[in-house]
Amino acid sequence: MRLVLALCSVLFGAACITVPVTETLPPGQSEVGMTLGGPLIAVPGGGPTIPLPSITVEYRKGGGEAWDWSVGTHLLPTAFGALGVHGGASYRLLDQDAYRPRLIVTNRLYLFSNHLDGRKPTDSLGFWANNELVLTGAWDHGAATYYVHLMEHLDLALPGLVLTPALGAKYRFKKWEFFAEFRWFGANADNSKAVLQWQGIGDLGAQAIGLGFSRRFGDK
Repeated sequence: MRLVLALCSVLFGAACITVPVTETLPPGQSEVGMTLGGPLIAVPGGGPTIPLPSITVEYRKGGGEAWDWSVGTHLLPTAFGALGVHGGASYRLLDQDAYRPRLIVTNRLYLFSNHLDGRKPTDSLGFWANNELVLTGAWDHGAATYYVHLMEHLDLALPGLVLTPALGAKYRFKKWEFFAEFRWFGANADNSKAVLQWQGIGDLGAQAIGLGFSRRFGDK
């Protein structure tokens, strides 16, 4: 049951798909990106299965030769009277070498609060924090980049091991990048007791899809 609650916390608190970090930005370069998508859920009342229409807007900036930092905000929670933001940093562990992928580690902290919503009673106000640790392997091939993620989501109020594998592809056109990604949120967590009908694989986790784009700025 604890893992079920942790999975639900992740799906509501850190299931917004972000622009994948497959290479750190060099100093002097920045990036603005937007993503659309999230976990697949069956619409109540026998409706179709759709991805949550989560929209994330992000800014990323090079901090050093092997690291960068980023911040972002999540637009869907505002429709429900909540404010959602995240911030984090990425570090390049290894460069790509033939078939060996480039390795990137990324950490993001997600923060959500509904304290600014005057419509809610005092006893329903809350603050949520969720940490996301990501190990990424990426391979460049021409104008495309193929990547895999392994993520660990940690609800700071309800700790538990929640693992999320993902895979995706990017395509570069001048200073623009476009990507598509598949995730399996909480692949080790049973979703059979969840209130909402998340579309997992069997009774595990929730599948998710995301699409997005970004544009880089700077001469380097």
